[in-house]
Amino acid sequence: SGCIVCPIGKNDVGFFREESSIKDQYYITDEKQYLWDNRILVKTEGLKGTIEKFEHKHLQSLSHEFPDINQRLKELFHHHEIRRRAISTLPCLITTEHNVMLPEFLSSMIGYQRLKGFFAKFKN
Repeated sequence: SGCIVCPIGKNDVGFFREESSIKDQYYITDEKQYLWDNRILVKTEGLKGTIEKFEHKHLQSLSHEFPDINQRLKELFHHHEIRRRAISTLPCLITTEHNVMLPEFLSSMIGYQRLKGFFAKFKN
């Protein structure tokens, strides 16, 4: 359980977390630090809601407000296997108001400051 290996180019191989292995879902009620999927430290900065894996339904929800989000993600993750496999293993936060928030590093990289909702980094 846990890892998918696939080619991502002529001479490259990618190692990705197996999406179906991610079961963690946290209900956030106060400012705390969480270990999500036993590999990512998450600090919610006072937001309330649920931390869960970033699925296609979340991307669809965001595309209503940000019509070019798919294009921005394609520019960030050039190879389709990286985009498909890596994004779906990252956490997102669904606020109590049903807004989808992305980890600060991802929202900054695609240029959407409104989506900057919480801090996430791989644990050491």
